[in-house]
Amino acid sequence: MSWYYNITSSNPGMTKAQMKQNVDEFVSYFNGYMTSAAMAGILGNMQHESFLNPGQQEIGKGGSSKYGYGLIQWTPGSTLQAWLSARNYNWYDGTGQLYRIKCEGERTDGASGCWLKTSNYNYTWTQFCQLTDPAEACKAYLAERERAGVAALTQRLQYTAEWYDYIVNAVDPLDPLPTPPTPDPRPQDIPFWYGGVRDLQRRGIISNGKL
Repeated sequence: MSWYYNITSSNPGMTKAQMKQNVDEFVSYFNGYMTSAAMAGILGNMQHESFLNPGQQEIGKGGSSKYGYGLIQWTPGSTLQAWLSARNYNWYDGTGQLYRIKCEGERTDGASGCWLKTSNYNYTWTQFCQLTDPAEACKAYLAERERAGVAALTQRLQYTAEWYDYIVNAVDPLDPLPTPPTPDPRPQDIPFWYGGVRDLQRRGIISNGKL
């Protein structure tokens, strides 16, 4: 498999299969490097930022590189373009963008756009990569890398929970929940006139030595 991308400054209309394809590429890249919770925390933010489309340009900006580009909407997009070009990637290459995310986290010189500890989420990148709570990872990535407002936090947390289930339990986050089967009635739910009387008859047979 490879990354699906759509170079667009509008909603790319990602299908279920295309989103899962990109998540599988993401997990393959970071597997063994960070926990499932940390991966899900990034993915939850990423889906809100770009629909998981590495070719996403900021909506409504006509593709101008002065605005957001890529999976986490690097701004200005020209920074991402130049960085990836210098390393022989197209700017819309999902693997190149993950390499950029990894380098941002590991960089410790405080450069613009890199990992930044905050008063509320005081994790180093290494600590973030070892988090086991996906919701905490989502909030930490929002605060320490995205540095965006919390207005859409509920949506990011929902995406995070869905992708965590997909990564850990193979639960498809984009399929509707199945209708649960009707459970068999419990003994106490069976009317007395049906279950109770028959039970009394059975006990009478046993007591008379007929069974």
